[in-house]
Amino acid sequence: MKIPFALLITLLCSFNFIEMPLQDRQDIFERVRRYIEEKEPAWKLDRKEDLNDGQVFHWKSDKQRATISIETFSSEEESRTHLLKNVTRVPVPYQSKINDLGDEAFLYQSKGSDACSLLIRKGTAYIQVNADECANAEQFAKHIIASIDE
Repeated sequence: MKIPFALLITLLCSFNFIEMPLQDRQDIFERVRRYIEEKEPAWKLDRKEDLNDGQVFHWKSDKQRATISIETFSSEEESRTHLLKNVTRVPVPYQSKINDLGDEAFLYQSKGSDACSLLIRKGTAYIQVNADECANAEQFAKHIIASIDE
């Protein structure tokens, strides 16, 4: 059986969260939490919830709120499928694609609203950021991507 070289390199170089032991995934979620606490000292973690393959973080700063969901998958394709399923599930079209945030990202924001949602794929991770202010959502998303890249 011959495997194309590009496919072989992709398989060997891909970062796969699900293949990691549970403790390693928990370490990544903890690294995201610590990174945000360090970069955004005005924001406090209100609570966090475990998902089957991820975690949800609820952050507060004065009257502002941000909710971050991070789920991990066994492959980039599975993560992409999950992202696209969620993109089509939202009852309104996305406002724009964001080219410099993760591997794929979509922005949802209603006209006249400061709040927004970002749906992002970074490798095998699916990330959703909801915030009362779109600037906060983008900043949190950048912190998550940076902490995953560490």
